[in-house]
Amino acid sequence: MLCQALDFCQAIDDFVAKTCDLRPYELSDADWAGIELVTKWLKAFRSATTQMSTTKCPMLSTTHAIFRGLQESI
Repeated sequence: MLCQALDFCQAIDDFVAKTCDLRPYELSDADWAGIELVTKWLKAFRSATTQMSTTKCPMLSTTHAIFRGLQESI
C-alpha cells in the first residue's frame, strides 16, 4: 500500500490541496521522504524474513549477515 501511495504522491498531494477538509493532513516533502524510507526498510525486512524462513535451521553466519544487512539499510 505504501508503494502505491509513493507512486501516486503527486495525485494525492493535488487531491488534498483541492479538498479543504483534508488540508490539515497534507504531507510535506519530509513526510514523503519518511514514507519512502520506511517502505525501503520494510522491503528489506520482508526479504530478510523470507531468507531466514527458507531453511529449517538457519546458520548463525547467515543470520548474522542478514541482520547486518538490515542494520545497513537503516
